[in-house]
Order: sequence, then structure tokens, then C-alpha cells
Amino acid sequence: MSIILLPQLLGARDLPFPRLSAFGYWSFLIGGLFVRGIDLLQCRLLTAAGSCILR
Repeated sequence: MSIILLPQLLGARDLPFPRLSAFGYWSFLIGGLFVRGIDLLQCRLLTAAGSCILR
């Protein structure tokens, strides 16, 4: 979020490294989906055993 808000607050016209900020955004998104997918997979495997707690 600060990648987008900070340049606007400082009055900059453009981001200094737009590809780097895009890479950071997509890395965060894909990493979050990966972690959530692992949680759901673990829950599905534990459901067969009878216990599952989702965060």
C-alpha cells in the first residue's frame, strides 16, 4: 500500500521503479494464495480425520 500512497503524498508524478513495485505486488498476492491454498489443503486432509480449524 505504501508503494502507491507514499509517492502521491510526496507529490511525485510517477513511481521510481514501477516494475519493481509490480513484482512486489504480484509476489505478495501469489505468496498469500499459496499459503491459503496450503491451509485449505491441510484442512481437507484433516477433515477426513475429523478435525479442521480454519484461521
